[in-house]
Amino acid sequence: MKELKLQQLCIGLIGMIGQLGVEDEQKEDWIDLCISLSKLLFSSDNELQRKGKNSLINLIEQNEGIASNLLQIGLLNRSSETLMINPLSSSQLKSSILPMASSSQISSSSPYSVFVMNILEVLDKVLNCENAVFIKSNKLISVLEKIKTEGNTKEIKRKAKFIQDLIIEEGQNNETETELEKSKNMIINKKQAEDKASASEVRCKALEQEKVQKDEKIKTLNQEKTQKDLKIDALTKEKIISEQKAVQLEGHIKTLEQDRKQLEDKSPATQKENLILMRKMNEISKRMNDHLKSMVFESDLEKLRMIPWIEMCKDLSKPIVPGQEGSIDLQRQIEICQYLIEMFKNQMINDEYRKRCINSGIAKALLNIFENWKLEDIKIEHSKAFFKLTVTDNNEILQLLFALHPFKGLLNLLIHSKNDNQQYAIYSIFNIQLGGANSTSDTEVHPYFDSIASIGGIEKIYEFMNRNNASKYSKDTAAITIGNFYKFRKIENVEMRINVITHLKSIINDDDGWTQEKSRKALRYLSQNLDNKNEIQKDGYVIPK
Repeated sequence: MKELKLQQLCIGLIGMIGQLGVEDEQKEDWIDLCISLSKLLFSSDNELQRKGKNSLINLIEQNEGIASNLLQIGLLNRSSETLMINPLSSSQLKSSILPMASSSQISSSSPYSVFVMNILEVLDKVLNCENAVFIKSNKLISVLEKIKTEGNTKEIKRKAKFIQDLIIEEGQNNETETELEKSKNMIINKKQAEDKASASEVRCKALEQEKVQKDEKIKTLNQEKTQKDLKIDALTKEKIISEQKAVQLEGHIKTLEQDRKQLEDKSPATQKENLILMRKMNEISKRMNDHLKSMVFESDLEKLRMIPWIEMCKDLSKPIVPGQEGSIDLQRQIEICQYLIEMFKNQMINDEYRKRCINSGIAKALLNIFENWKLEDIKIEHSKAFFKLTVTDNNEILQLLFALHPFKGLLNLLIHSKNDNQQYAIYSIFNIQLGGANSTSDTEVHPYFDSIASIGGIEKIYEFMNRNNASKYSKDTAAITIGNFYKFRKIENVEMRINVITHLKSIINDDDGWTQEKSRKALRYLSQNLDNKNEIQKDGYVIPK
């Protein structure tokens, strides 16, 4: 409220100064200006007070008649009332008019000293004007006497004595202070009436501003509509491009038909080979025709985008038994996996494609391979493609992957003969569990613990951690993963508890920054259980920050 009044005061002051600059000098205008500036002079804000003091002194220098106006509105009486109030605490100096204080309470550089000196400088300027007629104010003389004896700087004492002597020597007794106060009140009442009249103008301006805001809102809505129209145009163009691709596919089908005809004309080595080639060509032709029809007749752009993903899922779901009807060449699956690896090589992009990969069934098809195929048939491209799906900071995607029950198939890969397949498996398990850990607070148990513990997964990861042929980074990741799964939970197996905690403590200062950070966090998770904490704190060990 105080700041609002001050703001209105400044607005009024600016308005009056503007009027004085274009109209004839009227006495009432100068009095209004003096009232406004005197309010700034007695403001508790040192910066506003300084501006008020400078403005008043400048006006007096330009027009000494200002001094009479200031005396008429009760400058002497207001100054005596302000300076005679008892000192305030330092916490109040910014929030109210500053009172008088002794040198023992306020330093010479305090806001109070500046406040008093500003008032004394204005009084000095007013009373020394040649046309200044002022009363001998006993109240002000008394206050100046106190400042003269108790002021905290020599400059303030000298200034107070000078003004006191001037009032005593040149002050008149022809008007009482009470009459002067009445005159001041009449002027202030007049000003308040004018302020009420200006309130209506402020309200009108507020209504005009509200209208401008509504116009801006309408403009914003129109811009949003334009953006939506542009988006519709873009989608329409995308559909046209898809139709053009469909035409290109039709030409490709014709080429395949020609290739098939050429193959039919060639004499196969054996009748069996001929039958296999025919089946494959028929299957390719049928798939291409079905693909083309789907793209041509599908009007839903999202479904149109899903068609290639669904086709890749079908190829990954087929067996690779040579000569068996409905089987597919292993090389085709490897090509699909390489395509996925390239697509998801950047962690922070392509999350929308990750969702499509999951929703189309590709992720589940890879998990089925891990669960049901012979280990020697599972290639590095299979496990790496699935791992790339898990390399994301998007918890929603990690939770979608967990919903596919991935741990059984990934645990199978831990006993694969190829180290790369083992590594991608343990990395994938860690990334998926991280989505669960991030969805709960640090003081809650891991939400996926029961899912992996129910299939013996903890023991399999622990066995993998102790395996000689596993890489150091894989072993470190295995220990960190166990530490995360046992968040706020006791490791019941004593041997496992000792070995996992010992391993984690050995890598907290590892050269690899990721290993440092995750091992320390895993120890903090484990320390929330008393048994784990006792093992961690053996020999006075403290987990680094």
